[in-house]
Amino acid sequence: MAEKYKNVLITGGAGRLGRRVYYNLCKDYNCTLFDQVAPMDSKREAWEPNWKYATFVKGNLNNYGDCLRAVATAKADVILHIGGLPFPSEVIPGTNYKWARTAHEDDTFQSNIAGTYYLLEAAARLGVKKVILAGSFFATGIGNRISGKPWPIDKLPITEDYDCCPEDSYSLSKLVDEQLLKAYASAYGMKTVSFRLQGISYPTNPHISPIEIPVMEKCKDGFYEGHTWQYVDSRDVANAMRLAIEKDLDSDFEAFNIITDKRYEESTADFAKTHWPTIADMAKDIKGPEDRGLFSDKKLRDMLGYHEQYSWRQSDEYPGEGKNDPNDK
Repeated sequence: MAEKYKNVLITGGAGRLGRRVYYNLCKDYNCTLFDQVAPMDSKREAWEPNWKYATFVKGNLNNYGDCLRAVATAKADVILHIGGLPFPSEVIPGTNYKWARTAHEDDTFQSNIAGTYYLLEAAARLGVKKVILAGSFFATGIGNRISGKPWPIDKLPITEDYDCCPEDSYSLSKLVDEQLLKAYASAYGMKTVSFRLQGISYPTNPHISPIEIPVMEKCKDGFYEGHTWQYVDSRDVANAMRLAIEKDLDSDFEAFNIITDKRYEESTADFAKTHWPTIADMAKDIKGPEDRGLFSDKKLRDMLGYHEQYSWRQSDEYPGEGKNDPNDK
């Protein structure tokens, strides 16, 4: 463990991903959880930290004073920025996105962009050394294609240098967040990392795998699906965030794809022939041990030494909470 990083602030700390990150880190780091509600009051998954290992700060990312107070209370060396809205909040014509009807049109921008700005400004003022973001592969523009145009793919596998083209507020916010991290890293000398998360699987609500995936007619004319049938386990995210804390990279900012597995059993090359015929020729060379679907996380494996531990193929560890649960006796 890098001794110079000891105090960790986890935004969205009461949530499901915050819980697993806290579990992973709390015995080695001083963890402070920052959220709008206490973990015990979480609507999705109420839980109670082992208070021997946790401090909780109630507040809102949209309030600069709350962000300052959270960073100061934690005496944070590192911020793990998990909090924010996981969906677009604008009303998108011609769609039936239920989540867009339950929030103000600007909520996603306020939470995910202004909130990240406030947090980074507090980090810069109070001397935080590293900020690690729970980003999204939606930053590439793969989801919520408002225009109706297919998501463009010019080479496979998809790496972190993909020319991102988001169209909705959520996808755009995740790309802007990365630009904010890059700018603050350049301006203030802090280290910053963004993990472009796939759909997250949780021990209490795992993505069932493998599954039979139907062929969608519209995909015959292009890539229209909002995902690639890949996922990342929350405990693998926690492991990756630990790696990012413990290793300082030469660059001030890096974005990483992160994957646990694909949800189909056949090779991606064979899967593409039936499900994504327009990109099947580009997919034909995705094979072997690095075949985890269309997105590649080779950069993460090479630079941080990441490897997945909670694939559905590893039944001895799935779906328990993992080895670092602080409530283990």
